[in-house]
Parts: sequence; C-alpha cells; structure tokens
Amino acid sequence: MRYSLIIRSIPVTIQHDQITVTSKGIQIAIRGASNALSIAIQSPSKITGLTPNSALRGAKATTITVSGSGFQTGTKVSFSGSLIATTYVSATKLKGLIPAASLTTAGLFAVQTVNTVNGNSIASAPATLTVKFPLPVLKKLLPATAAIGTSFTMTLSGTGFVPESVVLWNGVSRPVTYTNSTSLKVIVTGSDTSPGSIAVQVVNPAPGG
Repeated sequence: MRYSLIIRSIPVTIQHDQITVTSKGIQIAIRGASNALSIAIQSPSKITGLTPNSALRGAKATTITVSGSGFQTGTKVSFSGSLIATTYVSATKLKGLIPAASLTTAGLFAVQTVNTVNGNSIASAPATLTVKFPLPVLKKLLPATAAIGTSFTMTLSGTGFVPESVVLWNGVSRPVTYTNSTSLKVIVTGSDTSPGSIAVQVVNPAPGG
C-alpha cells in the first residue's frame, strides 16, 4: 500500500509582534506575548483624626497627633501643603510639629499624610485643622466711671487681645488702639456718656474669638 504526502506552501506574513497565516482565504493572526510581571498598587494612607484639631493664632510650635491607617516609617505629615517634621509612631499614628511661622494666620488649613512609592508622592485625603483667634477676656476698665458728656480715653485690660479686636460700647463699635495682647485703648466721646450703666465688650473675629 502506498501513501502520498502533499506539501503545500502557506503564505505567512510577519509584522512587528504579529504573525499572519493565510490558508484557503482565511487569515489567522498569531500574536507573541512576553512573560507577565506583577505590579503592586498601593492605596494612599488615610487620616481619621487630629489631636488637637485646632490651634491658636500666634501660638508657639505645636505638636499634633495624626490617627489613621496605612502609615509607613517614611510617611510625612503635610500642613497647608508643606511637609513638617514628622515622628512615626505606628502604622496608625504619627506626630507632626507645626512650626510657629505657620500659625500666624487664622483660618482652616489642610493636614495630609504623604507616602513615597518609587519616587512618587501619594497624599491622603485632607483633614482640617482650625487656627483660631483667642477668646478675649476683659478684666478691668480704667476709668470705670465718667461724668456725663465728657470725652476721654479708656484703657481696657485683659487677655487674648489681638490687633483685629473690636471694642463694643453698648453694642456699637468704637475706634481701638491695640497696645498688646493684654491692653487696648478706646476713645470715648461726650455723646457716648449718657446717664446709666454702659456695657463694654471686646470681640475677636472668627474662627475662635
């Protein structure tokens, strides 16, 4: 018994990483693929709390404790977009030192934690720290009495005064001269000194105040 073996040529096209085989009008594309490598996708760290979550304007350098998850030994704390001195405590706790120079303005400021992966910085969602004006406390008025219709300068003594402090004379603001955090001066005119008891208050702006 005899068998015949027929060998036919099949058109093959090679282009880049694809081999195309054509047979009986049908094209079959064969692509080459490399071996697979894995890449680790790291989630950003997360902040769940700040202690304290506020500071006074004009305060000295202040240490805050940042609680959360995903912290590493190289994780940094960022305050208002700038990295600050950071101490790693654990994977859920960091300490950050806010310099006094960053506490000269009242307002709301973003605190973030930043991990570095392959040279890239990955920041957490921000938490908010409030820098507040102090609460003023009025302790003494000098003079504490005045004659009807007289004009004079009154000195107010207390604590927590700031250049933005406002003095209210029976609920109406009066021009103020800021001396320091414990002393203010206000000009009282003759029209202000009507008979009776006058309420004098010091008000600081928000936040705080």
